[in-house]
Amino acid sequence: MPCDPNADPQPFLRANGAAWRFVAKGTDDYLLARLGMPGLLSSAFGLATQSVEKYLKAYLLFQDKGLNGAAEAVRGAVSIKAKVLGRTQERGHDIESALALATDIGFPCSNALRVRIKRINSYYAMRYPYGEAPTSYGGRDLHDYDETVFELWAAFKDVNADYYYASGPHSPVYSLMFSDLHRQTTDFERRHFTILTQQNLAYARRRLAIEADIRELLGRRYSNQST
Repeated sequence: MPCDPNADPQPFLRANGAAWRFVAKGTDDYLLARLGMPGLLSSAFGLATQSVEKYLKAYLLFQDKGLNGAAEAVRGAVSIKAKVLGRTQERGHDIESALALATDIGFPCSNALRVRIKRINSYYAMRYPYGEAPTSYGGRDLHDYDETVFELWAAFKDVNADYYYASGPHSPVYSLMFSDLHRQTTDFERRHFTILTQQNLAYARRRLAIEADIRELLGRRYSNQST
């Protein structure tokens, strides 16, 4: 559902409160996971699973009107789907089940994404010292995780194009470019941008298109200022 680039975003956000909050928290988890995964900190891998879970649940809340925008409803739906798929643990957090629900309502999912989601789902057990987590993990996991996040986020463009360019994994880019436009850039925006982009091949492959689209959006929203 694209929106007028000059429109106030607040009505959209008010109408989708639980969904955008899932996205915001998922983005925090994503940045934190990116900080910890290169050092093979096990908690970072658990955060990777949680960030993907939040993005998928946000997509369901945005797109499945039967959930009425309710966080408890989406958790219940994922839990029911997990039971159907034979899951026995952490059903309400199972991201393979969340992905299955999303594809049921039109989420575009490649075979490569399914494989990566399955791997990321296994990280969830790393929250606990007794969890049955992967026995080996390394640098390749971060690259696959980045690609997963950006492929997931691509589906949000059909939810609301302006929100897509300004939020999720794009939000550190949007924030930095917005601050540069208004000549008020802080270390906060620069740090978030660095965390997102450092050794991020998924972003690097999309960088020119993402930044061009954000520049166009900012130009239309703030036409009296130079971008």
